[in-house]
Amino acid sequence: MDYPKSVPSVGLVNGKFVDENPVTGQVGSLISSQWGNAVTDELLNVIRAGGKQPAEAEHDQLLAAIKAIVRDSIPPEKIRSTLAEYGITDAYTKSVTYTKAEIEALLKNMSALPVGAMVPFPKGAVPAGFLEVDGSVQSAATYPDLAAYLGTTFNTGGE
Repeated sequence: MDYPKSVPSVGLVNGKFVDENPVTGQVGSLISSQWGNAVTDELLNVIRAGGKQPAEAEHDQLLAAIKAIVRDSIPPEKIRSTLAEYGITDAYTKSVTYTKAEIEALLKNMSALPVGAMVPFPKGAVPAGFLEVDGSVQSAATYPDLAAYLGTTFNTGGE
């Protein structure tokens, strides 16, 4: 919306409507009833759509109506107060606890891989702490964790 600048002889001063002032001789703005009524009807429709009853003396009702229209168009959402309500769950199991000695032992191994995990290495040498899968039988006494993991299904020499 804008003031009717394109209408000739409407009597705008600095782009705004003015009242007639007989003391200074200022001629009042001339607007057509069609334009004035159309603008007024538009504004009143917005105010009513915002749930307000238009009041001539209130000068903030259009803004309040627009805010109400915007607010009402946003779907209601429960106010979330926990991470779980955002779909964020625990990243670890709280029931598993470790002593300081156990944590130090885990860190000493420097591997987060489970026993028996197969990891490809692009180089010819197998790093320390890993075994090459070559079909040989490994000693259960030397590698007790691996033997416990594999059981009797593997590590028989025939795989």
